[in-house]
Amino acid sequence: MSDSTADCLVAMFDRQFGTEEACADYLFQKKWPGGFHCPRCRYDQAYTIESRRLPLYECRACRHQTSLTAGTILEGSRTSLRKWLFAIWLVSRHCGVNAVQLCSYIGVTYKTAWSMLHKIRQAISHGDANQPLTGIVRAGQNFYGRPYNSTIFRHPQEHHLLVGVSLDPQGEPLYVKMKQISLEHLDEMRLRKSGLKAFAEQHVDPETYDVVIERGRMLFNRLPHLRKLFNQATTWINKTFRGIGPAYLQYYLDEFCFRRNMQFRNAPIMNSLLDLCMTTRPMTCSVASRQYLRTTGTSTTHLRTNTLSRYQRNKLYLQNLIHKSRQIRKVLAETLA
Repeated sequence: MSDSTADCLVAMFDRQFGTEEACADYLFQKKWPGGFHCPRCRYDQAYTIESRRLPLYECRACRHQTSLTAGTILEGSRTSLRKWLFAIWLVSRHCGVNAVQLCSYIGVTYKTAWSMLHKIRQAISHGDANQPLTGIVRAGQNFYGRPYNSTIFRHPQEHHLLVGVSLDPQGEPLYVKMKQISLEHLDEMRLRKSGLKAFAEQHVDPETYDVVIERGRMLFNRLPHLRKLFNQATTWINKTFRGIGPAYLQYYLDEFCFRRNMQFRNAPIMNSLLDLCMTTRPMTCSVASRQYLRTTGTSTTHLRTNTLSRYQRNKLYLQNLIHKSRQIRKVLAETLA
């Protein structure tokens, strides 16, 4: 992005959040729209302690102390409120932002920028988990990654997904989800019935009356809304982030779906995203990694394959292909004997 575009974005943001005090006042209204309420006893009066960078609020009844960032993704962060709000505002825009762009905008290290964006995406994923698909539901299987044009064997760089959407009676999309498929539900390129059942149990409302989930990859083309949304998601990920590995792919898919779902509802994206950020506690990277391993059934060995060179990945794929071919020949020989 050019310097002129970056300066324009900063100027647009400064119109509303030009100072740290303006950001603090805005977050106070978002956290306590009806005035202060103690998170422990719900009392509505507090002393203000201003000896720290961010003010503390001490309840006059139970003496419990809290702050603007307590219980949010901002908790424990030394980054200023203005930089946090700028990052949230950039994520809420239609094209999003990557860590390289963010660190140049707000003057932080790449590690800090990546951590901020990761916490924002965790809040988005947390909110999506509480919103199942309802009404008329259509879903289909596809994959993210480089196509290896094999109809039998799955390549380690092919990440299988189930894309689901809620439709209104006129067939227009209302809510979309894109979820990684656990390896335990895959038989090479074939999706087992257990994968369909797991998706329905986790992401579809039990009272939904019309649910159709296609297993075949070619049947995905029969669902034009799913195909269009999936192509938009892959284009956005590849253009903005130059591709994503399996460990954090789900967070980026949830970010894309969040913006699309807000557009379907004509809801203000910035306000909705800030509400999620102000009500979600951040997870550590280790907890997020364990959660990924549980939800996708991926081993740590599989995660390490993402760090291999292209030659090593292709060699691993060919070795797996030869091994499977030998197994097929052995079964055929035993059958014909």
